[in-house]
Amino acid sequence: MDNELLDKEVLCIIDVRQIQKFLFHTNGPVESLGASKVMSVILNEALEYAVKNIDTPLDKSQFDLSCSADDKQIPYFHDEKILVQTIIISAGNAFILFRTGRLCQKVIRKVSRYFLDKTNILEISTCAVERTDSNHKDVDAIFDKLDLVKNEFASAHPVLPPAIVKKEKNTGEAVFTILENGKEISKSSFLLRQNVGPTDSMVDMKQITHAKGPGGKSYVAIIHMDGNNMGSTIGQVVPKAQNYEESIIIRRIIDRNITKGFNDTLKSTVDYIKEKYYPGISDQDFLHELSFFHQGGDDINLTCNPKIAIPFVERFVQELRNVCLWKDDKSEVHFSVSAGIAFVYPDSNFFSAFNMAEECCSNAKKFAKKPENAINGLSGTWFDFEFQTDRKILHLDIARKRYFRTFENINMQLRPYTLDIQMQDNIRHYDHLKKKIETLQKIKLGKLKNYLLERSYSIGTVEFENFITKMAIDGVNLKEMLGDPIIIDSDNERIATWYDAFVLSHFMKEEQ
Repeated sequence: MDNELLDKEVLCIIDVRQIQKFLFHTNGPVESLGASKVMSVILNEALEYAVKNIDTPLDKSQFDLSCSADDKQIPYFHDEKILVQTIIISAGNAFILFRTGRLCQKVIRKVSRYFLDKTNILEISTCAVERTDSNHKDVDAIFDKLDLVKNEFASAHPVLPPAIVKKEKNTGEAVFTILENGKEISKSSFLLRQNVGPTDSMVDMKQITHAKGPGGKSYVAIIHMDGNNMGSTIGQVVPKAQNYEESIIIRRIIDRNITKGFNDTLKSTVDYIKEKYYPGISDQDFLHELSFFHQGGDDINLTCNPKIAIPFVERFVQELRNVCLWKDDKSEVHFSVSAGIAFVYPDSNFFSAFNMAEECCSNAKKFAKKPENAINGLSGTWFDFEFQTDRKILHLDIARKRYFRTFENINMQLRPYTLDIQMQDNIRHYDHLKKKIETLQKIKLGKLKNYLLERSYSIGTVEFENFITKMAIDGVNLKEMLGDPIIIDSDNERIATWYDAFVLSHFMKEEQ
């Protein structure tokens, strides 16, 4: 805490770090489910623990940790006895008002201790700024300051045990205890398992229904989805507030809209997938087709049968586009998302598999943010996908440069794709890909020709043209059915337009 802030009223941010490592630090579904449950409550619990355990504990009349969007007033602005006021807790961040920086400092120290004791992995970065009359300006200032804090202070990691200490197999951390089944686990794993009850259901990737993909290998799918335009929407709406209190209420309403919008859409999407593809299936059996391992706000992570991965994303987007992120007399903002799908081997490392899906999502978000792809000035809805081809390669860019660019410098992948209705004429709209997939599924070329087509772009354009010409003579005119096999984009890059359809035709559920 800066000395000049000790006796001033401050706005504080707590930013949780190492969330991915916390969620996926083992391949165990039990630990991942436990971590997800911890993430949903730990900031609330830590703050309550802290205000009650500082050197001069606060009683209930001196703090308000409610973040309800239904509150018409914020107690902090109407009762000077309130010394601590939570503004919002969302997406691994907490914003809190303190009457003094000195009190803020005491509380944060206790919060940090709570995180260490309860997780052994999660860390927090925190800073504070003097409160002004503008919540919007204060939040901008605190994020600028937080960036400096993160850059100045390196992330702290627990020191791994020396070689003589027995280590947990998956994490490399020191063994803390032995379970009844004889499994040796670290303190981190032990703490996470404490949060999983006997009624919680979970499956690991090996238990998810597999599907044969390129090269006849078995795959499962990991999906990561992340909302777009959250920050920009807040930036547009909050400055219109009449005062600090109204700004807080607006932020809470937007946060509630995000949580409710995504939760409701997930439920309706799952119901649709079950009814369409698995009529009559039991909930327990359906877990082997689709299973969530973390969902919080607009951050969604699940593993599923690869045949329903893209239909799931497509349906989710269709449902979500009808839901409002914000609506008032002057404006109406609808949700959009970016999605990444990783088709991976069932015995893959859980963290690496998730990381590939997240990188696909980031690439989709990059396209969504391009000015030419904007929808009414906001990011649209895009998704990207990738297939695991090498267990040793963890990064998307490296895999794509090594495996999906021909010696003639043709990019074999047109992806990512958009699902925005307003961009249906775009070559990268999913409808065009979907039609190609459905065509390939109908003509049923057989395993050999499918394999040759998947590899045909890498043979060379002359040999490729000869191959598809021979197929046309045999009665299968692919150019007529699928369109031009190679296009030149705005960056003058040659891109294959058929390859994505070839590989996805393995996975997509055939429409009846």
